[in-house]
Amino acid sequence: VLTDAQESVNLIEAKGNTRIDDISGIIYITVENCHDVTEFLNVSDYASVVPVASYSYGESKYYGTGSLITVFDRGEYATEYTLVVTGDVNGDSVCDALDVSQVARVSAGLSTLSGAYKTAADSNGDGTVDVDDYQSIVNICLA
Repeated sequence: VLTDAQESVNLIEAKGNTRIDDISGIIYITVENCHDVTEFLNVSDYASVVPVASYSYGESKYYGTGSLITVFDRGEYATEYTLVVTGDVNGDSVCDALDVSQVARVSAGLSTLSGAYKTAADSNGDGTVDVDDYQSIVNICLA
């Protein structure tokens, strides 16, 4: 018997630099200003996904850090993922000066982040948000 996470591997597949971590329930994406989850996911013919945007402006929806992607297999719930965009620590789907400022505050010990937002700030994946992550996110934002 397959678990929900194992079944979801067949339901959705990552495109490009996207990485799906079935164990943690995180989809790591590099797409900024994303309006459509099919920009970073292939969805099988027997699956459907219901995304919940992390940010919206007017009628536009953006999928950034903190967005939820619920996956269904032939109409039945299969699993759920949270999106993480490295550097997008406020969930607006872009890495910009607002994110750099927040990471600077966290690395200086003046603020904290948790969940997907901390993961987005921890660019080297060492479990802490520090000056190395700050420099990395500055570089991402300038790219």
